[in-house]
Amino acid sequence: MEKELSALDAEKTKRAKAVEKSTAELATVVAEERKLHEQRGDLAGRIERRKGLPKGKGAKCEVCGAAIDAATMKKELAQWTGEIEELDKTLAELLAKHSSLQSTLDTATAEERKRFERADELKDQLELLKSLEEKIGKRQAESDTAATAVKNAFAAVQSGAAGVSKVVAVAAGVEAKWKLDGDPAGVLASIRETIQDLKQAMAETVGRRLAERQSLADLLQRFEVQKQSLAKRQNDLEREQATAKADASSQQVKAARAERFRRISAGFKEYQVQIRSEASVKLAADTIALHRRLSPTDEFTALVIDPAHYSVQVVPKDMDEEVPAALYEGGGHRLLLGLAYRLAVARLVDSCPFLMLDEPTDGLDTGHREALLDRLGDKELARQVLLVTHHAPPGAPGHHIRMARVDNETVVQP
Repeated sequence: MEKELSALDAEKTKRAKAVEKSTAELATVVAEERKLHEQRGDLAGRIERRKGLPKGKGAKCEVCGAAIDAATMKKELAQWTGEIEELDKTLAELLAKHSSLQSTLDTATAEERKRFERADELKDQLELLKSLEEKIGKRQAESDTAATAVKNAFAAVQSGAAGVSKVVAVAAGVEAKWKLDGDPAGVLASIRETIQDLKQAMAETVGRRLAERQSLADLLQRFEVQKQSLAKRQNDLEREQATAKADASSQQVKAARAERFRRISAGFKEYQVQIRSEASVKLAADTIALHRRLSPTDEFTALVIDPAHYSVQVVPKDMDEEVPAALYEGGGHRLLLGLAYRLAVARLVDSCPFLMLDEPTDGLDTGHREALLDRLGDKELARQVLLVTHHAPPGAPGHHIRMARVDNETVVQP
């Protein structure tokens, strides 16, 4: 496009010179025409005046009174008439040349207008390309930032888990057996399982310590019977001091653990946003692919799902821009698109034993209804499909159960 713009600029200079030359020639022709018209008018006036003079023998000029020679007057009229014919011939040639030059100028003007329009179109396209390049760079930067955030969050999870492992080992004498290497999903699952094991182990440790403490209390109680009341009071104070120290140490461990878990939670939220974005991209790709398999015609060039609200945007072939799927004209494509979206969700979940579709052909004509039912029989759409419909044609694929209303009961007919 830049080369074409340069070529248009070069052609502009060339055309300007040609237009300037044609304009000068046209001005010369117009001047010559005006001059010849003046000469012709003068000759025509002379002829009219000669024809208006008196005729016959002894005729005299009414102005000067001189005698009028008929032969001389006839000769002059013939001469002037011939000159007028020559002038008319020359004027006809000038008129043809005038028309040719005017046509050339009109053509040059039209071509110049087209050049200006093409130049404006090329400039608009260059601006659009520049804008697209800026958007692509921005999206790449956002993608790099998100990837870095996920990596940092996972590193924080690993670091926090390692710190928690040391604290638990020191405070409760229990070893954390989680695995901090591998993919993020596996690491998080390992951390959850290990936390449950640590809770159970710590509960058992606390139970043993409570039992030992109770045994010591009983022993001290026997000693207190034999001791004086002061020794008994002293022992009570020592037990209260030991309890306070244990509570303080436990609170410190809980506070440190809570802080680390808050950091882990923040990292997990960022990772959850990334998962939602990836799920939306996969859901959009599966939805447009399933829609193209369900629909007899390919109506859209693209489909996008917002990861924040899961709203569906489509790009129809006849519009070339994103519009909400619920607002696009027509009804049949919305039904097929909604069905494709639900099938895509079921694929994404990938844990459903079967899919139940209630009247998916409602609102379709016979041809589209039969085509859709035939495509729903494809096993690649879902592992098992339970279809509820009043429009199943004879010979439709799959197993059939026919229900009918008899009196006040619904029965299964053979």
